[in-house]
Amino acid sequence: MQKMLYSGPIGEGASRASPSLQPPAPPMTLADAQRRVDAWISQYEEGYFDPLTNMTRLAEEVGELAREVNHRFGQKTKKAEEPEGEMGMEMADILFVLICMANREGIDLEESFGRMMAKVERRDADRWTRKPAP
Repeated sequence: MQKMLYSGPIGEGASRASPSLQPPAPPMTLADAQRRVDAWISQYEEGYFDPLTNMTRLAEEVGELAREVNHRFGQKTKKAEEPEGEMGMEMADILFVLICMANREGIDLEESFGRMMAKVERRDADRWTRKPAP
């Protein structure tokens, strides 16, 4: 199986991302992200939120992404005084909460994601029309 990493804009909305003034960070694996979140959370006595609080936080963050998608692609446009949102940051907020949930429960997201992709690749191998070989 060929290993592919995200290396730039994908899709029509990619140009909407705000330019960064800092050099790009090296690629981060899910394990790296889990360790980074854990190092940050571990500084505080409160630690990780309980599962129900995290689930509510996740719903809130998904709602914020949904609002941004609706404003960009749906019929409900933003008010003139509302700033342009950033879908990537909304997705990153969701990822942060998912990582918090995984860390609290001791779930290895790389292992879980690998198993999920193997399931999808097996289950849906002939479901879609393949592009012709180059």
